[in-house]
Amino acid sequence: MAREPALGASLAAAEAALDALRTAASDLATAEARLTRAKGAVDQARGTEQKAREELAGLNAHIAALAEEGIEERLSAIAGQRAEAEARAMKPRFGR
Repeated sequence: MAREPALGASLAAAEAALDALRTAASDLATAEARLTRAKGAVDQARGTEQKAREELAGLNAHIAALAEEGIEERLSAIAGQRAEAEARAMKPRFGR
């Protein structure tokens, strides 16, 4: 009969271990679900980052085009002013 208390203690220890494993398994499932969500968030963030980089590149190209256009307009205006100045310089001046 001495074995019964020992078996009872073993059964209690086994049940406690089982409860601990069940809790751990539940925590593991929760952790796996969180990991899956985190991976999804990382993938989404990478996609957002890539779109932002592409948009930035497009905006930089647009800015460069506008800057070049401004320079071309300024060059054209200066060339026109030069032509007008040369035309005035070439006009004969009366009274000399």
